[in-house]
This record gives sequence, C-alpha cells and structure tokens, in this order.
Amino acid sequence: MSIKSRKILELAALMTGCLLMVASCSSEDTVSTTTIVSSDVTSQTIPSTLSVTSATAQTSAASASVSYAVSNTPTYAVSDGTAAQDSASKEERMATVTNATVKSDCFAVLQGIGSPGDTITCYGPGVYFTKHPDHTTPTGGASTSTVKTATGNVATGYMPQGDTGIWDSTEGTTDEACSAAKLNSAVASVAQKVDMALGASAAMLCVAKLDGLTLPAAGTATDLTAAMQADPDVETSGGMTVTDASIARGDDTTAGMPVYTSRITFSMTPPGQTAADTLSVTLKHVPQDVDNTTYEGLMTMVRTKSSTSLPAMPDPPGEGGDTPTPNVVARATSASPTQAINGPNEAFSAGDIEAISVVYKQTSTTLSYKMARAEYDSTQTLTNIFDTTTGEIQADNAGGTDGWSNNLNLLLSSMDSDGVGFLAYAWQANSDDGYTRNFNLSTELDGTDLIGTAYFGFAVNTDNADPVFPIEGMICSWAGPNNSKASGTGWDYIQKQTMALNTTTGIWEPLVDNIAFAPTDSCDWTNVTNSTYSSSKISTAATMGAVTNSLATYSTDYSFTLPDEPTVP
Repeated sequence: MSIKSRKILELAALMTGCLLMVASCSSEDTVSTTTIVSSDVTSQTIPSTLSVTSATAQTSAASASVSYAVSNTPTYAVSDGTAAQDSASKEERMATVTNATVKSDCFAVLQGIGSPGDTITCYGPGVYFTKHPDHTTPTGGASTSTVKTATGNVATGYMPQGDTGIWDSTEGTTDEACSAAKLNSAVASVAQKVDMALGASAAMLCVAKLDGLTLPAAGTATDLTAAMQADPDVETSGGMTVTDASIARGDDTTAGMPVYTSRITFSMTPPGQTAADTLSVTLKHVPQDVDNTTYEGLMTMVRTKSSTSLPAMPDPPGEGGDTPTPNVVARATSASPTQAINGPNEAFSAGDIEAISVVYKQTSTTLSYKMARAEYDSTQTLTNIFDTTTGEIQADNAGGTDGWSNNLNLLLSSMDSDGVGFLAYAWQANSDDGYTRNFNLSTELDGTDLIGTAYFGFAVNTDNADPVFPIEGMICSWAGPNNSKASGTGWDYIQKQTMALNTTTGIWEPLVDNIAFAPTDSCDWTNVTNSTYSSSKISTAATMGAVTNSLATYSTDYSFTLPDEPTVP
C-alpha cells in the first residue's frame, strides 16, 4: 500500500468513527474503506505506461485527446484487431483499466488488441531473374534450368520472398515509408501476444480491486482463481477462460520497495485466429516510488495451441534485493554460415511452445524495454527456455535439444514521451540460419517536427548463439547464383531511409532513400544482353542495362546509438 493511500484510509476510518475493517463498521462504511484500500491493487502492481509497439506505428488523430472507455457495455470480448496500436492509444487503454470503477472497464486492453502484422509488399518481394551476372556455367555445358540447384548455378531463376530487403520507397499505393511499414508489421505480430499477456494480468488485478481485494503482506500470496472463475465479466467482457490466478508479495528490495508477482493462466482466441490459445503469464513488478510513476519489472509468457499441454511458469528470479547479471545480447565476431533465412514469424505450429520475456524500466523521462520471443519444440522444459538467473528468454541458446528452434525476435527500445529515442529490432527465422535481419531506428525533434532515420541490414550469428541488435552490413544476393554471403561487397553497404511523421495522417513518410540495389554479390548489375531482374514475372527476352546501387556506405553513413538494456530487478 502506498503511503498516500494509507493516510487516506486512516483519515476515512477516523471520519467514520470506526476502526479499519472491523465488524462494528456499517456495511456502507466497510465498502467505502475497502474501495480505498483496493485502489493500491492496480496503482502499485501494473506497469501503466508499458507499451510494446513500433515507434513508427500509425497514430490515431483522436488518441492524443480522447479517453478510451468501454464502460458502455462492450459488444465484443476481444478486439477485432482494428484498434489504434500507437503507444499513446495503448497507454489510454491501460489507464482505463487501472482507474476502472466498473468491471467492463477492466478489459480495455484486451478489447484493444491489434491484429498480426500485415504482409508488406515493399519489403522482401520475390525476385525473378534471367542471365544473372554471378552465374557460372556448370561443368558439362550450359544450364537451362529455371530452378535453383543445390550448387546455385542457374542463369535463370527466382529468389524467394523475404530475402531482398527494402525494395520500394513506400508501401503499396500509400505514402508510408517502407521501413516504417515493415517495422510496424514485424513488431505488431509480437506485440499482439504481449498485449494479451499484459492485458490479462491487468484485468485480473482490476477485477480483484473491484471485488475489494487488499494487497498481500510481504511474504504472502492471495489465490484469485475462484474469484476469476466465478465472475461472468471475465469471459463475457474479457474473452478469457481462467484456470489459475494469484498475486504475491515478496521481500522488499534493498531500497525498501515492494515486489509484486502476479500470475494468470487462461485460454483466449486472439484476433486473426479461429481457435483458442492457452497462455500462462507471470508479471513481476517493482514500483520505484509511492505513486508508481517510475518502476521496473519482468513479464514472461508461454503460449501453446489448445491441443498442446502448457508447462507451468517458473518463479521469477531476483525476488527481494537481488541484482542478477542481465542476459546481455552479445556480438558475434566471425562468419561462415550457409543456411537460408526465411521471413520472420512463420506459421506457429500446434506442437510448438511460444515464449516471450519483456524486461522494462520507466524513469521520470524514458520508457525502456527489451523483448525477446522465440518458438520451441513441445518437448522443451522451461528451464531451457528462460534463463534461471535473469528470467529472460535465452536468446543465446539456439537449436539442439534444449534451444529455440524457430522465429527468434528481439526488440530493444528506449523512448521518451515525445516519441524521441532509439529502437533496435532483430529476427532470425530458423536456429541454423547464421545471420539475423536487423532494423535500427532513431527518432528526434527538428523544431516541432518528428523525424526518423531507419537502417536495414544483416548481422552475423555464426554459431546461432550470439544474436545482436546493431547492423553489420548488407547482403544483396541471399539466394542468387554463387552467392557469397560472408565475403560479398554488400558488407560495405547498408540500406538507409529518412522519414518524417505527417501529423495529419499519422503516417511516417519518406524523405531521402538510400535503398536501391541489384540482387548480386556486388549489389550492382552488369550490362548483359537479355539480362533482367524484377519483382514481377518478366519476359526472358527483356533487356536491361547496367544498374548501380544507391545504398548508403556502412563505414560513413551508419550512425546509430544502441539503447542501454534494462536489467531485471
């Protein structure tokens, strides 16, 4: 309980002429004082400003001034995916939960969940080519195959989707910068699950508050399962079927601040799906002041399809005043992999376990968080998924019998309330790819205008156990003939796009592009008769002249400050 709330409660007791929470108080008095006590349940245990979202997410014109509310009896339990997903909109929905006075408002976050990211056509299209400059004639004569062979020696072929970086300046027929559109899409797929986890935790605590719960004392816990299962709003307004729920308070930190750990296991059908998933969420939250305006914490989640059994969540590490060593994302130093990279967030199969960890810290000026997400085989144990020291996903443990198998996503963000800051995003589709794809984004104010600089490229992850956030260069021909990923001249380049926020439309529009390249090792295309490439199927008789890339130079044009990683409290 905050000092402020305790003083209000003591004053209320004196004014009503009764001791706190004793039988001699009238029922009306008891309800009144219980409400005051219960206010701490959401005001002290929830990261009210935590918003995992792309810094270039389209903003809603109304989101900056209109409060989100669902108290007028919502007509659906879980969002249809059309709600605004910028950080301001998400914070408003969370404020509705923390300040709720009626049960229906407890589910505002769940009713604002976005859809999975859209397919972005300006990024990574499939590319058809004829007479590729890097082609060499195989032993025994000319190649006539139109399908890439095991050795890669074909003159005519197709490079699959997802391997070709930023291809066009804007997305489709819109004015949205391609780097913003792709970043929004990639983050949205992960943010949807984070919002489900955070929204469910917040809803549980909100319902408990309105039921008159007081926070447990240090070293004790309160089981909320029966209350959540008995409350019809949980399913009708929240769309959740709850199997386990609780809140506990650990030992205070060395600074004397409380440590709250809430847990909930439930099933829910997210937007874009027809079947329910099962999620188990643990939220460790540590306020840094009595008003919870600054705080830090760790949220972890495991998710399975309804047909797969769900492992029990582990206890979060570092209860009390411990300061564990962070699970720092390290830098790899050498390159030799040959495996192919596919697009991020491939279909999540029914036999997999999806796991997410979010470490967060809110200071007086800045919200920072590090998110990690990966998929594991259904036989995995949680001790192989989450680091036993930090509680985070073990991003440095790939493949084999105990590591992640697919779709590693990493996001590091540090932004102030004006939208100024840094965001780094990296993903790797398979545990044997050997490289990550990376976006780095910085935003700043130019007078009153918000502008951004985005970079795209690759980073080496030789043993698939050292994924990094900074970009290390560009691979222009991932799937082309005789490609040389590790030694191609593309490592001298990087894609760069500057953009500005159009405050009328809420869309980030491009300013300057350094993105054009040819899908070859050199990133240029030599002039060969009947030699062509295109993102649409083309005639083999077409002729194209020499193409010189307009990429930025990595050594002189790449300027990005990696945010400090928040650590688990």
